[in-house]
Amino acid sequence: MLYQRSRQVLVSEDLKDMASVDLVKDKAVRIILTGDVLFDSGKAALKPEAVESLRKIAGILRETSFAVNVVGHTDDVPISTEEFPSNWELSTMRACVTARFLMDEVAIPPDQVYVTGHAEYQPVRDNTDPESRAANRRVEIIMTKERPYGTLNASPGTNLNDRPRSGHDHIHSEDLR
Repeated sequence: MLYQRSRQVLVSEDLKDMASVDLVKDKAVRIILTGDVLFDSGKAALKPEAVESLRKIAGILRETSFAVNVVGHTDDVPISTEEFPSNWELSTMRACVTARFLMDEVAIPPDQVYVTGHAEYQPVRDNTDPESRAANRRVEIIMTKERPYGTLNASPGTNLNDRPRSGHDHIHSEDLR
């Protein structure tokens, strides 16, 4: 259900060029946003055109009580600036900026949101050419029933449904489909 709704929004809102969606079987729905569409090279400020696209995608997030992990990735081109000493800082800041936008501008509940940065260490393609590096520069929005390990009151496999949430229905495994 969540996966199908995510795919429908990407098609109906004409976001196919900037985002894709996939399903991690019975675990999570992942929306993959192209980093070059969201941010200028070496920067972590959202581009103006990215704001409207994120608003469209946010409708999906408002419809669920699942955990939302915003994950930043970079290519393997080193960065070393005062603001971003390495790709770790850049990837994490991009995830933070995206998460902050989702919370502040489109009212995704902060207790639902988690931020992760992976720098260049989880590429989807090798970094041997410009197209491959562009594919690796991305932000993923991962919706999952389980809270990340290491969060307050969570252990491996802790389900978000185990905590009380007013106004939200319980999530069933079929909701991910």
